[in-house]
Amino acid sequence: MAHHYFEDKEAFTLVGVSTELVADYTDFEEINKQKAAFWQKVNEDGTVQKLIDESIDGHLFVINEAVDNKMMHSVGVQSDHEIDGTVKVTDFPEGKYLIIEDKADDRQTLNDLLTYAAFGQVLNEITDYAYVGGPNAVVHMEIKEDQHLGQMWLPVIAQ
Repeated sequence: MAHHYFEDKEAFTLVGVSTELVADYTDFEEINKQKAAFWQKVNEDGTVQKLIDESIDGHLFVINEAVDNKMMHSVGVQSDHEIDGTVKVTDFPEGKYLIIEDKADDRQTLNDLLTYAAFGQVLNEITDYAYVGGPNAVVHMEIKEDQHLGQMWLPVIAQ
């Protein structure tokens, strides 16, 4: 199982860009196609690099959340200033977070590994805390020795 721990975090807001995923929430093939198209666009048009360059810490957040009964998929960063072409993406609440760490050869593989670790393993095995929805994010921290290092952040509550 991926390395995980719990951490208290202050509330924070991310800025970036979003897309609505318009598929049944159980249609993983269609959801993944829409996410891939979004990522191709934001990589090709320079949005991802611009966000990283203007972030306060170089960390890139891949965010999933439900907003007004819509599935939203976003890319964002923490910033101390407005970034042209972005909107406020997501407010993350203050509280306890489940943090899961891993590394991979590329961003997409890291996203997949951490998402599977969170929803396919760790959340099924922990008993003291539960994820009850709200935004979650894969945080791309750095590239070290050709490995993408990152974390999954999920707000949790005590059971």
